[in-house]
Amino acid sequence: MLNLGLAWRLGLGLLRSRPTLTILAVGLLALGTALIGGLFGTMYLLRNLQTQFLTALTIEIELTYDTEPARTRVMAMAETWPDVEFVQYVPPETVLREVEAETGEDLSALFDVNPFPACVRVRFGHAELRTLDSLGEAAERMPEVSQVVFPRTLWTDLERLGSRVQGGFGWIAALAVLVAIVLVGFCLRAQVRIHQATWEFLAVMGTSRRTFDLTLFIQEILIGAFGGLLACAGLVLLTSAYTLLLLRPISFPFWFHLTVWLTAILLAIIAGLVSPRRFSFRAPRK
Repeated sequence: MLNLGLAWRLGLGLLRSRPTLTILAVGLLALGTALIGGLFGTMYLLRNLQTQFLTALTIEIELTYDTEPARTRVMAMAETWPDVEFVQYVPPETVLREVEAETGEDLSALFDVNPFPACVRVRFGHAELRTLDSLGEAAERMPEVSQVVFPRTLWTDLERLGSRVQGGFGWIAALAVLVAIVLVGFCLRAQVRIHQATWEFLAVMGTSRRTFDLTLFIQEILIGAFGGLLACAGLVLLTSAYTLLLLRPISFPFWFHLTVWLTAILLAIIAGLVSPRRFSFRAPRK
């Protein structure tokens, strides 16, 4: 017969009887889970950065000559593209003042003639990258356009950074998780083996196999829960440190931390399954 109270007490007893093994198992599990969480968290932040990049992106189409027909034709072409929020004509004087405000230099005193051409700014809402590329290619084919200013290199650098993080750090995280599962499994097995005589006595007294199996499951759940909390705390501290260094608020949503916590529990269950803890209980000979 299944005894829930006995299984709960035995599960807590396994953790409290050998606190060193418990701390080691929780620490290893937290480290492996934090590495996996850090990998997916970095990819999540990069995707958000790319989304914000596209949302706030403004393409500048510089005009070869500033005439009413030229700007009208370019603006009419830009307005036909999907997801366009606004199309704005910017005269050379405004471009010069904006550059002076960004650089803090008095460029008017350096140049006798304004070196900045007039441009047409196109702001997108939620455009895709191929939409931006197609607009830039279409604008560059027009004789009224001298060049299209579009930070394509920045987008490429973000994609390359994501690939490097996923490729290079992914193998390290996967290896760390594999090692953590094996070592946590050894810790769980050692906690059970130390109390083998007690468990055999309980088996002789009539404790069912299902009660022992539930005890092992409770042991895995508790180790995973504590390891997940420690991993989440480590990720919070890491994002706080990045916020202080980059002067930019960085945080993960609640569902991300919940996923990390559940992942730690799942890894603990896997560690328990791969560790040979279940052995036959036999009554001692009289």
